[in-house]
Amino acid sequence: MEIMNTCLGALCTCIQHPTVREKLSSITSPKEFLDEAERKFQDLKDNCVLRDEELVANRPGMQLTDQVQRWHDKVHHQEKQNMINQMKDDYNGRDCLLGSYSLNLWANYKISQSSIKLLKEINNLRTEHDAFQEITKTQSPRAVEEILTSTIHVGNIIKLNL
Repeated sequence: MEIMNTCLGALCTCIQHPTVREKLSSITSPKEFLDEAERKFQDLKDNCVLRDEELVANRPGMQLTDQVQRWHDKVHHQEKQNMINQMKDDYNGRDCLLGSYSLNLWANYKISQSSIKLLKEINNLRTEHDAFQEITKTQSPRAVEEILTSTIHVGNIIKLNL
């Protein structure tokens, strides 16, 4: 009996460690990580992207800097949204025993780790956006193509061929 108490005490102490708790939560609650990644991505698009686009729309003659435009292209790329949709499909496709609890711990772990990786990428994009010195620049004037013309004076009367 004493051996059992010692083992349980060691197990409880181990579970209380933050790293172990994080790993266990990635197995037991992948939906939380997935929802957090989706929420952060939507927040990134709503706050940063829309704010930049409104800034350009409200200031005629301005455009996004090249660096910001490349950042927008990365955010608008469907890769991240496709990853979220794939993880949702994987989450819903697990074999669930009771409600949303699945015995497929490996699938839970993979979904959680993918969500955490995506969350880090989203946070990096947010940090990258916050580090921009300038969001807009003045728009370069459109080039006007010069068309050479010649004038021929024929006289006072101009005849039209209709």
